[in-house]
Amino acid sequence: MNKKAQVIAMMQQPKGVTLAEIMEATGWQKHTVRGFVSILGRKGGEKIDSSKNSAGERMAYLNATLRFAEWCAGADDEALRPAPG
Repeated sequence: MNKKAQVIAMMQQPKGVTLAEIMEATGWQKHTVRGFVSILGRKGGEKIDSSKNSAGERMAYLNATLRFAEWCAGADDEALRPAPG
């Protein structure tokens, strides 16, 4: 698996991924990770979301995964719930 695919797979996890985790997995520096995530969103057509975890670290998620994870966790936002069949 190449590094691009590896980072995307990490971002697809329900918990998301921290900058430090991407740096450790790829050997990239901070600016490289930030640039890759920016390009992934801007030119790659992915919707990137982020939030801070309880330790204050920024977590990055691909949007569909974040919304699904929030829905599974019981988020109250009706927009996160699937439409009735």
